[in-house]
Amino acid sequence: MNALKSLLFLALSIFIVNTHGVYAQTDGVNYAGQFKGGKFDGLGTYTKADGVEYKGQFEDGKRIE
Repeated sequence: MNALKSLLFLALSIFIVNTHGVYAQTDGVNYAGQFKGGKFDGLGTYTKADGVEYKGQFEDGKRIE
């Protein structure tokens, strides 16, 4: 089911070039922030399943150290 949700999210996000939103999985992984071309891009907060958070910049789906 998670794979289907992820695929649907990706398919829909192709039509959205720049936006702000939330990506959440049932296993506890979450991202809230900016998207570009369906990928994490810009300022956002990524939360891992164990609760560890990274707040900062993302580019092309990856966090910038």
